[in-house]
Amino acid sequence: MPGEPIATRQRIGTSLVDFEVVSVEAEAAAGDPVLLVHGWPDGPASWLPLARHIAGHGLRVLVPAWPGVGGSAAVGVPVRDVASQAGLVRALTELVAAIGVNGPVHLVGHDWGALASFGVAATAPSTIASLTALGAGWSPRSAAAELPAPEQLHMFWYQWLLNTPMGERYLATRRAELVAHLWRQWSPEWHFETGEPARAVAAFGTDWADATIGYYRNRWWWGEAASREELAGTDAALTAARRITVPTQLIHGERDGCFALSTSRATERFVEAHYRHTALP
Repeated sequence: MPGEPIATRQRIGTSLVDFEVVSVEAEAAAGDPVLLVHGWPDGPASWLPLARHIAGHGLRVLVPAWPGVGGSAAVGVPVRDVASQAGLVRALTELVAAIGVNGPVHLVGHDWGALASFGVAATAPSTIASLTALGAGWSPRSAAAELPAPEQLHMFWYQWLLNTPMGERYLATRRAELVAHLWRQWSPEWHFETGEPARAVAAFGTDWADATIGYYRNRWWWGEAASREELAGTDAALTAARRITVPTQLIHGERDGCFALSTSRATERFVEAHYRHTALP
């Protein structure tokens, strides 16, 4: 039996992000690595109970922080451009390659992490042993910019806020309140401790607000990442991707207040491998 899992920190550099990574493993760890990729507004700490559970079964688990969280930082390209779909997919692809030098990795992602993980699976499938996405589905890019369904517009109110000057002010001055409100909206059955949002915010670095603004502006076509030559190849690969060809499971809460359950239902049509969709009550 493997011993008690031990958590250590390491740095892994890529062309776009100098990642701070928490590694959780027991002494006899073996098998393909498991990579847990967080979303927003979140960080590696939220994964640690699951990481310890998985590591307790003898697997090596790695939990990276996105730029702006913990000690991770963008390099070479402004963080507002790295925090785009193409930027995060490229950085995660390079991180997966660095971690999986002896074979593919099991990739688990939530929110930003789920969407970036889908991107890696779609464009570099040979590096992925399996994909587990939490709370977000995937579909190929279309020629025309896609608009959210009307039911989703209300859920995405915070994304519209973050594309305004008021949103930037909220991130600068009232981020703990915003995080607490979003957590209550997104996970109505989760009763977190009073001080937990403040503890999460304490892990955000000086670039967190810029990464946040960059991500949501790039997502809705107002950012500048699309004009970056460094990201052109990844962006083209994402546009060309039509299918996911690695074993995939998608886990989505029926009462998810961020992504409506309907947004992930169609993912099955685009997966040409073992696929399972689980809706949690």
